[in-house]
Amino acid sequence: MGLSYLKQDFHSKQLNLRQLINGLLLGLVLVGIAAIAIIPMLIHGYPITHSTQFNLSWAFQYQRQFASGQLYPRWLEFSNFGFGNATFVFYPPMLMIATLPFSLLGMDVPSSLIGSMVLAAFTLAWGIYLYAKLYFPSWLALVIAGLAVASPYFLIDIYQRGAIAEVWAIAFIPWVLRATYKLIDQIINQVNQAPVTFSQPNHAISLAIAWGMMGLSHLPTLLISFLVWLLIPLWLLKDLLKHQDQQDQTEGASRTRQRFIVNIGNYVVAVGRCYLSAILGFVGISFFLLPIICDQQLVQIASINFSPEYLPQNRLLLDGLHSLHPHFASHWFETSSGMIPYFGLIVTVLLIGAIAWLINRNDSMGLWLSISAIALLMTTDLGAWLYSFVPILQKIQFSWRWYGLTVTTIPMILGGLGWQIWNQTFGDVASPHHQKLVPCIMVQLLLRKSTQIFITVLIIGLTLTSYIFTDKIVFQHTGFDPALVTKFTTLASQKEFPKEPNVEGQGTSILWWHWRFADGLAIVDVPEYRAKEVTMPMPPDRTYPLASYAEPDTAESIQIQSWQFGRRQILVENQSLGNEGDPNQSNKYLTLRMFYYPAWQVWIDDKSALLDANSQGQVQVAIPQGRHLLRLQYVGTQAEQWGSKISWAMAMVLIYIVLRANFLDPVKS
Repeated sequence: MGLSYLKQDFHSKQLNLRQLINGLLLGLVLVGIAAIAIIPMLIHGYPITHSTQFNLSWAFQYQRQFASGQLYPRWLEFSNFGFGNATFVFYPPMLMIATLPFSLLGMDVPSSLIGSMVLAAFTLAWGIYLYAKLYFPSWLALVIAGLAVASPYFLIDIYQRGAIAEVWAIAFIPWVLRATYKLIDQIINQVNQAPVTFSQPNHAISLAIAWGMMGLSHLPTLLISFLVWLLIPLWLLKDLLKHQDQQDQTEGASRTRQRFIVNIGNYVVAVGRCYLSAILGFVGISFFLLPIICDQQLVQIASINFSPEYLPQNRLLLDGLHSLHPHFASHWFETSSGMIPYFGLIVTVLLIGAIAWLINRNDSMGLWLSISAIALLMTTDLGAWLYSFVPILQKIQFSWRWYGLTVTTIPMILGGLGWQIWNQTFGDVASPHHQKLVPCIMVQLLLRKSTQIFITVLIIGLTLTSYIFTDKIVFQHTGFDPALVTKFTTLASQKEFPKEPNVEGQGTSILWWHWRFADGLAIVDVPEYRAKEVTMPMPPDRTYPLASYAEPDTAESIQIQSWQFGRRQILVENQSLGNEGDPNQSNKYLTLRMFYYPAWQVWIDDKSALLDANSQGQVQVAIPQGRHLLRLQYVGTQAEQWGSKISWAMAMVLIYIVLRANFLDPVKS
């Protein structure tokens, strides 16, 4: 008995060790796949993209403020010549959070951005691998993961647009699809045991987390993905109704009506579980989404579509289909980025995939084809009417953002094609039945299989050639300027808060938006996240002190006791003589070098006071007569505060559910 137990224990340890080794090898392969896509960065450094100026300045500020103790720096202090900007109140933080581990390891800003892109590519490869393994063997899942990471649109986002927020959102799409598949599979498996309920939340939690991570990455991709995803549970859960219909045939007509009601009920609850999971994911990131919903009216958010070029209906890849005079886009970016060749690649894969689906009628292939077709349609004038019909879609700015979906679906379609041809070619050649055939028939069979192999090689060759051709165009239009990136990084690292350069000297622009003066670097941020009250031009008309009275000839003392990230403390004196009838006449307005935003709170002698904005949007505070201690702190708007509370509550609920499912469940005990 003891010897048998020891043998079992030994074999169990061997199995665990083998699984560990296999897991490590898989991880190394996936890291290698991710690193291949980032090799140009590893060689040449961080590229000059459409968003390099913001990626560098945001990462510098986020990392500096995080290191000072601000775990979630919503307000970027160095932005707009030190006047600040509510950037990460409205912009998802994942792209900056992903740089923090590399920053903590001592990497500079460009290196941390490169590291975050390796991490994003690894997240995509891992998610695609796990999703593809639901349908295909491991070796093919790895191939599909490689195709996803090498997707032209994924590389365009990284190397030309610098859209690293969108890169992260794309990386979470396969995780959403996989969690959806697992949840639906779990629901269908429960049908034989009991009516479908909202219990057993393990895969529902995974789906909620996946949606939450995408929401913290990129809002346009979240919007696109969610609108398409809404149809997926409705389609895939049709098997639930089909299964019950088969039961109707065996039970007879007497219970048909009752069974029909149960069918509909189970279907509605099952679809509801999927939708509820997504909703829980969004509620879980209320700390970010609630301010987005409630506080947009506080800032100049309309600047997102400041030009007709930033409306998706004006940035189609193929126009003129309605008038039967089709023509590709003539915009400089679409014509030079590799976007149009990628359009052709999608069309080709869709046509071949549609033929395969007509032969095989595979639901999963139909799903991937449908998602890809929707993405393709929305970049043509056939789908352009939706942008005007659903105004929120105009927030995505560019029609080809729908192609983020194809980074997952096109490799999956190619994997499905490859697996279908593989099975038809090799699945029956070595079967005992075929081995007993006469030589003449075997020759015919081998000839047919050889033809299939040729077609397979041809399709794979054309696909890889298309990928290589398009990726080559992408890299041909990628610029690298290590000296410029190093110069900006060096100047940024020399900044000391709250010092800002003297703008009255001669300044030159650097990375288009920012300014370099003799005494340092000044950073400018996007206008859409400035408060509506802000009208000050960038660069400012003069150098502003940290604090001053509105009256330039005043002699009252102003002592800056501390001016730190997220909080200020100032000792002020107002020597004005008040009017006994109206004490407010003695008030003087203290103007601070910071833009107004209502998330800031001010106290005068520990009593809450009113924060206001002057004609240019600077913060001003009415100081009563006498000597006073002024304190300011970024406390967040009501939406930020309530959003944080809701997110903390959801986190506690999630922890409880996980603990109960794994440790407190009496059935498992």
